[in-house]
Amino acid sequence: MRKRLSALSTALLAGGVLAFTGCGGGDDDKPERASTAKAETGPTASGTSPNNRRTPAETKRATARQRASAKRANDRRRAAARKRAAGTPTSRESKQASASTERLYRAVRSGDGAGICRQLSGAARRRLTKATDQPTCVDGIVGAAKQGRGARRGKVTALSLQGKKKATATVTFGGGATGRVLLVKQGGDWKVDEFTVPAPASAEKQ
Repeated sequence: MRKRLSALSTALLAGGVLAFTGCGGGDDDKPERASTAKAETGPTASGTSPNNRRTPAETKRATARQRASAKRANDRRRAAARKRAAGTPTSRESKQASASTERLYRAVRSGDGAGICRQLSGAARRRLTKATDQPTCVDGIVGAAKQGRGARRGKVTALSLQGKKKATATVTFGGGATGRVLLVKQGGDWKVDEFTVPAPASAEKQ
């Protein structure tokens, strides 16, 4: 009898131990933990390798993008430097040079000697007074002012700027005649250095 009870007790104790082991952490848990570990260490959704490390192909593409971006930035800086070195004029400069030219021809058309002289460069005024042996630009321009009175209206149809201080304008008059004007920048303003005096409209009709 004692032997049977001892054998039964041993069997129950063994069954309890097995039951406890099964509930606490037996082999049933291993597949779930393995699956979790695989999810944690596998590739990310973005395709990068574990711990956000790039693959060699990704590193190569990223390096190529960085180099291309740096090259574009360098190209922009070089282009800006070339423009500054060449003194590339702005559209505002073009408009100012054109306006100075057209003011000159309005003065020519109206026979306004003083208005003509205001648009001339210092060098042009000096050449004029020396060539006409007159004390002032206005005195020297009288002949040109009389010749230009009644001339056809002139309009700037082309303008080319050379650096920061020189420009060449093409002026087209009524009837299709054209003239060339050279301008220089002095004291922040565009001044006419050389120009063509158009023939009066009445002379063309004759």
